[in-house]
Amino acid sequence: MKKGRFEARVTHFANNEIGDLGRMLNTMAVRIQDLLADLHESEDLKRRLEIRALQSQINPHFMYNTLNTIRMFAMMKDYDQINSLMGRLVSLLRYSMENYEQTVTLQQELDYLEDYVGLLNMRYKYQIALQVETEEPLQRLQIPKLSLQPLIENAVFHGILPAKTPDGLITIRVYTDPEQNKMMMEIRDNGIGMEQAELEKLRIHLLREEISENIGMQNVWMRMRLMFGKTTQLMLSSEPGGGMNIRFIIEMDSVRVKEEPYE
Repeated sequence: MKKGRFEARVTHFANNEIGDLGRMLNTMAVRIQDLLADLHESEDLKRRLEIRALQSQINPHFMYNTLNTIRMFAMMKDYDQINSLMGRLVSLLRYSMENYEQTVTLQQELDYLEDYVGLLNMRYKYQIALQVETEEPLQRLQIPKLSLQPLIENAVFHGILPAKTPDGLITIRVYTDPEQNKMMMEIRDNGIGMEQAELEKLRIHLLREEISENIGMQNVWMRMRLMFGKTTQLMLSSEPGGGMNIRFIIEMDSVRVKEEPYE
């Protein structure tokens, strides 16, 4: 019990004070186990509530801008564009509002991002391509819901659109490193990038979990750590004109892949 093995029990009881002490030790061990179980349940509830609270921080201005775009096409009587916009918007709303699960598969999040980027391409004159590379079976990887969207939003509005190039590219790679027993999740864009001083300032804010202007990335970082554990690492690399690369390094022991339905 001193070493933390509270499942241990006294099995032989003498008919004296030592026997009474053995019975008391058993009762104490059972009580400690019950308290530990309650503590784990409370921590799990706290973790789930924290995830829900962080999810609620996502800024809804994107929806407002999309509705304004639909209004603009309505004034132009461009019904094909309205139909396409509404279809994508309904898909986004269904995913974000009807799906009450805190975690989703990577593929579900990627499907959401296809609609999200599709809406952006209809709103702006620049065309943004979303390129995805994932290993099998990591398409069924469990991740926090709406965890990649803020990173894509940052890549578009702080990287690609300010670059004012005709085409933008965002690449998402999810793969394993068997030698290190880790999984890598990378989001790269071809935007304007960041100065080293600015990048270092962002790193410090994220490590200290301080409130900063980049609440979207901070939101994702905190949720990834809540889900995959404190061993999860975040690596940022960028240079002016060279885009931004965000890499999450996750222990394989923390990775959960949803099983396919068995027929």
